[in-house]
Amino acid sequence: MPEVAETLLALLRSPNENTRLNACREICDRVLGRAAIAIDATHTRLDVAQLYLRAMQRANSHIASEQAVEGKANEIDAGNGGANATSE
Repeated sequence: MPEVAETLLALLRSPNENTRLNACREICDRVLGRAAIAIDATHTRLDVAQLYLRAMQRANSHIASEQAVEGKANEIDAGNGGANATSE
């Protein structure tokens, strides 16, 4: 560890401004610790099983309503000229 400290101190005397700045940051990070980063986040609890159940119930109710038989067995479909007549 002494070699790291000596290297960083030597970099503080560099003629290059960026090198001096980076060495200074590194020393501060090691001595003081890095600055905390604030994160603005929203946490949402999600019950996947409940969502799946609701989706299946909605899909099944949609299918059931499409397959429902309307009318009576002896009615004639007037729009088809009586071709779809059913008997009891």
